[in-house]
Amino acid sequence: MQGREIIFFSFFILIIFGQTGAAGSRLSCVRSIDAIGAEWSMLGELLIATDCGILLRNEAIKGVAIMPFSPSTIEFLIKNKLQDSREWFRENKERYNEVLLAPFVELVDLLSPDMLEIDPQLITEPRVDRALSRIYRDTRFSKDKSLYRDNMWLVFMREKKLYDGLPGFYFDLYPQGFSYGMGYYQASGASMESIRRLILAGAPAFKKADKAFRAQNKFCMEGDAYKRSRYPDMPESLREWLDRKSLSFNHHSDDVDLLFSDMLANKLIEGFRLLAPIYEFLWLAEVQKET
Repeated sequence: MQGREIIFFSFFILIIFGQTGAAGSRLSCVRSIDAIGAEWSMLGELLIATDCGILLRNEAIKGVAIMPFSPSTIEFLIKNKLQDSREWFRENKERYNEVLLAPFVELVDLLSPDMLEIDPQLITEPRVDRALSRIYRDTRFSKDKSLYRDNMWLVFMREKKLYDGLPGFYFDLYPQGFSYGMGYYQASGASMESIRRLILAGAPAFKKADKAFRAQNKFCMEGDAYKRSRYPDMPESLREWLDRKSLSFNHHSDDVDLLFSDMLANKLIEGFRLLAPIYEFLWLAEVQKET
């Protein structure tokens, strides 16, 4: 078995044992692992961690180039989640910095010039709690008391507030692959009402946003919808927007060739630029909400 095939097979096993998917009701930059549960321990029996990354037992990866993200990145996410130990994390902090944090810092640096062209007020500082997420969880209000996440993300927003916050762009990395896109993590009721008012008024910014959405096939519109349409007489294309409680546009991928390549930043920028007209519309709704 060749190295590239082993990586794909490793991801296949990860998907079988750990498929959770991103919640359609939110910006998919934070993933729950509730559905994974005990399967992590089963996964640990199938994989063995080496300096080269994740290997199936008795196999070896040959000739795999180390890119900004690598199999070692995924290895660390899995092992850290399996261990779920502050002591283990402290002992492996240097590894975290090398294979996870440093690639994310590099990616933020690569994306920032283009992101600031889209919106000069976006936070682009490549550090944790600014453009980068923490690896550990806030368990104060959660039934799940596990200490560490199985994912890490970057997000470009004007302010760091997820619930009832502002729209932003994100890239999220997790063992099953990655996702990226734009929208709200959880939109406020006021934001959604402002969006609806602009849609119903036929605002040019909405028409431009809708045209941009219809012209591409990479990003899906997601967000919890009302069980019964509040606008049954409107065209279906408008109800798709109007009947949502939150709103985001996401692309989910298990393309490890892209993830481990030096083309990842270019692909993300290309996608974010496709979403820019929609972002501009959401920001107009935020401005209208404030006035």
